[in-house]
Amino acid sequence: MYSSDLWKMEGSESRNRPKAWLETQQAQDFVAEVSKGQNPALFLNVTLGRNGGTFAHWQIALAYAKTLSAKLHRRVNAVWS
Repeated sequence: MYSSDLWKMEGSESRNRPKAWLETQQAQDFVAEVSKGQNPALFLNVTLGRNGGTFAHWQIALAYAKTLSAKLHRRVNAVWS
């Protein structure tokens, strides 16, 4: 799932972009836990540029959605339930 799509869908401010969230210690710890023992690139891929985006494993995307809003978190969670 593209986390950048979640950010756009929510209409969040620039300070809530996936890149900003990924710079937090909490996000870094979570990504490390999800990808434990495996290549983190399989779980998180950031592409820069005009057509870039942040692709994340569903658990990472769900954690990010939770930081954007409770409503979005519930909607995304429903997809994987």
